[in-house]
Order: sequence, then structure tokens, then C-alpha cells
Amino acid sequence: MSLLLSILLFADVHTARTLLKDGKIPEALREMEAALRDRPNDPEVQYQAGELLRELGDSRAARLQQLAPNSPETHELLGRSLESRGKLDEALAEYRAALHGGPDGLGRHFAVGNILWKKREFEAARAELEAELRLNSNHALASLRLGETLLSLNQPAEAAQHLRKSVGAMGSSLEAHRAMGRAFRALGQHREALEQFRIVAAGQPDDASIHTQLAGEHRALGDLAQARAESELQRKLLQAKSPAAQKH
Repeated sequence: MSLLLSILLFADVHTARTLLKDGKIPEALREMEAALRDRPNDPEVQYQAGELLRELGDSRAARLQQLAPNSPETHELLGRSLESRGKLDEALAEYRAALHGGPDGLGRHFAVGNILWKKREFEAARAELEAELRLNSNHALASLRLGETLLSLNQPAEAAQHLRKSVGAMGSSLEAHRAMGRAFRALGQHREALEQFRIVAAGQPDDASIHTQLAGEHRALGDLAQARAESELQRKLLQAKSPAAQKH
């Protein structure tokens, strides 16, 4: 993160916390919502928003509903709080209420689509994610989720179009590289898939599943020795994580 972005983020968070301390909860949430809207793919912004919600707590959230029950910002931030606690159905209801209150608000179709993706309701997720990208074609995380959704719908060629965009915008995102590798594999482009999976393995060398994927691509390319090596590495990683191994 650049120094300028760090300063801007600090200013957003400081302002939000000051408003929260003064009891101005809707204003504090709007301040964080502005930061989330301006930098939707910034993990630090996501983290700070989550921290703010945790500080609110259940009692503050109840008060927030009393102060501004019909505010799209209220519904959206309550949705984030519920989602962070794994309450997907409740979060979905809040996100849909936010969307109803402000259908052109950036990020709201994505919030609904992302929950639907998590719930494996892929056709419904696709519609919401496509709606988000019509409003904001540069939403890299929406491109990633749409690509992953299309992979689940067995449409790898269309998925690859969106995943290329997400990889370009989120260059260090291992999730994007893994999904891109899956798309290449489904399209029979094994060398390209191998390149993507190698990037993931470099960032997550202890992830046994990526070595399974690497083994499959080496096998498809006829490199049986390297396929066996990757399979052996995957076996050792799984063995090391087994309960019996962890007791020693």
C-alpha cells in the first residue's frame, strides 16, 4: 500500500471511530462505507470495516437499527457483520434490503451475489455479479466471483474472460490464479494451467490440494516423473497434517 493510500485509510478510520465515539453511528458507518466503496478490493479496508463492526457489538447494532432502520448503509453494514459471523441467510436479507433501498449503489449487487455464490446458488449469483459489473466494470473481486461461478456452471471459456481481468487487477491474489488455472485446465490448455498453479504453490507450498492439481497437469502434459513427485509431496503434506503425525 502506498503512503498516500495509508494516510487516506487512516483518515477514514480515524473519522469513523471519532463519529462512533460521539454516538453518531450512522455517520460512522457511512464513512467506512465510503472507504469500502472507493477501495472495494483493499483487504486493509475490509479488515478495518470488520473491526469497526466488532466494536459496535450486538447492542450497538440493535441501536443502529433503531436510529436508521431504513438506511441502505445500515442494512449493508449489518449484512457485513452477519456475514463475518457466518450467518449467511440473515446477511443476504440485509444485503437485499440495502439493494432495494439503493439499487445503483456500488458493491450492493456484489454483496448479494457473493453470498449466493457461498450458498452455491450459482444461477442467481451470476445475475447479481453481472449486474455489479454493469455498474462497475473494474470491480476485480466481482470478476473473480463471476469467473468462479461460471466454472461451477461448466462454462470455462466465459469464465476465463472474467478471470483474466481479475488476475490482471489482483495480481497477487492466489485465489484468482487458482481459478484461472481451473479454467485453463477445463479448456485443455494444460501448460497455461500449470503456470497458474505454480504461482499458487509458490505462495502456499504447504497446501496439499495445489500439488494434486500440479500432478494432474504434469500428467496431462506427459511428464509422469514430475507428476509422481507432486503426488508424493501431496501425500507427505497430508500425512504431516494427520492427527497421528501431530501427536509426535
